[in-house]
Amino acid sequence: MKRILVAVVATALTLGIAPFAQASSTSITKLMVKATGTNESMNTGVKKGFSTGTFTLNSAKNTFCSNVNTNGLTGVVGAHIHKGAQGVDGGVVIPLNTLKFNKAGQTCVKVAHTLVADIAAHP
Repeated sequence: MKRILVAVVATALTLGIAPFAQASSTSITKLMVKATGTNESMNTGVKKGFSTGTFTLNSAKNTFCSNVNTNGLTGVVGAHIHKGAQGVDGGVVIPLNTLKFNKAGQTCVKVAHTLVADIAAHP
């Protein structure tokens, strides 16, 4: 259970599992994701629980902001965004702050401009 969100959110973003890109301006891209255990690429049989997240990419400020809520997941100790093909965990490119999960507000991190552009173009 601890490990499920680590790749669930990452899998959802990198593999296109229900992300919805919505550009509100030329420099801002919003992605909304619902990730489930059944879509986990390294599924260990945990099918309970899910997470929802809103991710905001700002290419003018080179930031990646996250607001993640979980349901049925406990003891999450780490989460991050992977870059990889569908069904394969690629390398970690952005860490997520699990201390902010299920709380109001978002956490933002600075990232390379090329990474912001790549995620926006290939959610």
